Amino acid sequence: MKGKRSSRHVSNGMKYIHTIVTAPLLSIFSALPAYAQGSLKDAGKNLGIVSTKAGTSESDIGSVVGIVINAALTLVGLIFLALMVYAGYLWMTARGESEPVDKAKKIIAGSLIGLVIVLSAYAITVFVTTGFTR
Repeated sequence: MKGKRSSRHVSNGMKYIHTIVTAPLLSIFSALPAYAQGSLKDAGKNLGIVSTKAGTSESDIGSVVGIVINAALTLVGLIFLALMVYAGYLWMTARGESEPVDKAKKIIAGSLIGLVIVLSAYAITVFVTTGFTR
């Protein structure tokens, strides 16, 4: 009797594991693509048409400032990413030494503080400019 019970438990356990492994795989591989959007080239062209009908252009001061802010935030994001990768590399190659780990921690803390300052400044700028445009 004991032998049958334990084999039944093993069989039920294997079914349970099989279900846990198979269900996510089936759901991942059965996904169908959604053809909801055209290409990005069409989006840029349509954006130009909409901005022309709205009475704005790419040479407006607001558009130029928006492009500059977008470029600056992209640059800040890339610098943040580079600093985080560098700090992670320092930390991972420290080999148990405390000096490189401390340096990496300082770089991570400084880059996070800088990112928070830049994003806060951006949020304040958006808040103030939204108030002026109303």
